[in-house]
This record gives sequence, C-alpha cells and structure tokens, in this order.
Amino acid sequence: MDGAYSDREYSGHLWAVAVPVRDEQGIFATLNIMMPRSAASPESAQERFLDMLITNAN
Repeated sequence: MDGAYSDREYSGHLWAVAVPVRDEQGIFATLNIMMPRSAASPESAQERFLDMLITNAN
C-alpha cells in the first residue's frame, strides 16, 4: 500500500502487501494482507507472509 494512501485513508495505522494472481491471459486478481501497524511492521510481516502469498498466487 502506498504510504500516502495509508496516511490519508487510515491515518497511517494500516499497511498492506499484495501479489498478482495470473493465468495465460494476464492478471485477474490479487491476494493481499492488510493489517494494523501495531500488529507487525511491514518488513517483518513481508518476511513472514510474502512467500506464502506468492506460492498461493501461482
């Protein structure tokens, strides 16, 4: 999630990461995780969840 968007819409309290879901014709969806910054930093959560998102998106 873009930091300016998070600041404007969620007062900077939320962050998100997303990966595309593709088929032969292109991107048709995304998988994402959105959570409060108080639950985990974006960096630590990306370490924990990004590989899982990528694996499940393929």
